[in-house]
Amino acid sequence: MALTINSTYQNVGFDYILDGLRNILISEFNYGKIYIAPEIKFNDPFQVRLWISDSSTEDYNAISWTKSYTVEIDIYMIDANHDENTYRQLHQDTERIYQLLFNNAHKDITVESVSMQWYNGIAEDIEINSFKGEEEAVSGLLKSTINFSCFISR
Repeated sequence: MALTINSTYQNVGFDYILDGLRNILISEFNYGKIYIAPEIKFNDPFQVRLWISDSSTEDYNAISWTKSYTVEIDIYMIDANHDENTYRQLHQDTERIYQLLFNNAHKDITVESVSMQWYNGIAEDIEINSFKGEEEAVSGLLKSTINFSCFISR
């Protein structure tokens, strides 16, 4: 028998973890782009990029599994005139997202009538201006990365 999405399996990483995080951020920020992609996509002054950097099986048995997911949350600000207010805003947005993650350490998400919950969510570390790949070529870029990890069971 062939597997059927949202019937016999779920696209857990994308539909429950990434979309769940994006929905939390969209409900909080009424400006900028919030998107799922492996690399920076836009030149907008404020944007948040989400991408799963790691996923591993924590438990696996005949009737269920538990996986851990680590999501890179990159906060980008592009501003040619860096000053103290720009740096303050970067840190403020980083702390705001950190608090949102703390508030949503356990999150129920339903996709097409299938509910799952991520749990034990934690923002493990924050890096400032640690550029990768094509980010280094973006003029005026400031970046903050939060690595968020959580568990989900099925």
